Amino acid sequence: MKNIFLTRLALIVVVQSMMVFYANSQAVDTIKAKTGTKICKTALWRVGSRYTAETWFSGGIKGEACLTTNGSKSFIIDWNLIKYGFLHEVGLYDLQVPVDLVNPKASSKHKHSFSNITGAGGYTGLYGWFGKAGATDAIEFYINENWVGDTAINMSSCKKMGTITVDGGTYDIYTRPVKGKAFAQWWSNRVSPHTRGKISYAKHFREWRRLGMPDVVLTRLTYAFECTWGAATGGLLKYSTYKIDQP
Repeated sequence: MKNIFLTRLALIVVVQSMMVFYANSQAVDTIKAKTGTKICKTALWRVGSRYTAETWFSGGIKGEACLTTNGSKSFIIDWNLIKYGFLHEVGLYDLQVPVDLVNPKASSKHKHSFSNITGAGGYTGLYGWFGKAGATDAIEFYINENWVGDTAINMSSCKKMGTITVDGGTYDIYTRPVKGKAFAQWWSNRVSPHTRGKISYAKHFREWRRLGMPDVVLTRLTYAFECTWGAATGGLLKYSTYKIDQP
């Protein structure tokens, strides 16, 4: 599995090429969801006392993708898509923390598993925004811990900036600069799968800054799953535990 993961991360595939998706930047319905309720539409809701959950779908989606939150301890994402994509997440919203003031020891912990994966799959780990989600001066970011499916993470629109070794693994670092209406992105992709343990997210932020990321304000930090865009896929992801330190 490790060798396959390394090889596929290195590939450049075209399934997403020339597509720009403004993940989590559109208006959503704010709802109240009881523990154990499966949400299969675009929505935003509180989870416990600290977290927020959001379900986001691309235009033209064909199929279903649902998020079930079980208090602030666990959640499940299950999906069956024919076309296009989604991003579902649970974590910290409405933050206002300058990146250089993030606690240098800040981290998160998790344990997750995939099952019944078909087709293109997707990737999971920490996700979030610096600045207002979707704005041209904002930065979308990913710290990917795991990837499943038969299609590699598409980094064709990004530039590799280096690597970071932390939490017992090595991550490839990429950035996508602002281009037209497309906001910037920063990525840390772990080169071997990691299904449980710690993510020292403050160390990733610090390395991104060293490599040229501007001085920005952290506004969102979540655990998320994003499917591979434009392709058929199905499966289930369970986070049996998760916890995110306040930055």
